[in-house]
Amino acid sequence: HAYFSQEMANKYDVPTLLLPAYTDLSSYPGCGFVGKEKLIIYSLDKAEHKGRCLQKIAAELPDYKLIEIKDITFDRFMDLATRCMFSITFGEGFDGYLAQPILQGGIGFAVYNDDFFPSPHFKNYENIFGSGEEMVSRICDVMRKFASDQHAYTDLNKKFAAEYDSLYSFEDYVERVRKLSLRDFEIFPN
Repeated sequence: HAYFSQEMANKYDVPTLLLPAYTDLSSYPGCGFVGKEKLIIYSLDKAEHKGRCLQKIAAELPDYKLIEIKDITFDRFMDLATRCMFSITFGEGFDGYLAQPILQGGIGFAVYNDDFFPSPHFKNYENIFGSGEEMVSRICDVMRKFASDQHAYTDLNKKFAAEYDSLYSFEDYVERVRKLSLRDFEIFPN
């Protein structure tokens, strides 16, 4: 979504069609707040603030188990994404480390990135930080708040899941693949 624009069509001088990534999670039932474990999963991406963030969480939230996602199957990832109370992406921000845990009933955290988030309004969510420094300074307080308030946790999850539902659906994905096969582009270079 972030790259679907007249500017990009002009820059690369190619007709453009929005073909968002769609992941079918229907075979992975989610769980709500009461089914979550004191588990925080995080991406293996490198980020300047990653070490400090994880050290702060380990020191301030010692009851939580931290697991880096690497060298596992998608099924194992989805098991962790379903059971975890929180996830953190240290990569692009608007990625599967954020999305899948949210779609499984949890809350993911990220640093906002103009290049990957579909809209600046995502900065208004408490789980999306404006910088790595802000993430380090605030993440433990935000996690404590949501872990102690089932209503707030569930409300944020539902709002964020609705954002994904508005951007991605199986029916829309199939229609866009059909349009691609017909070369029915949506934006043309000037």
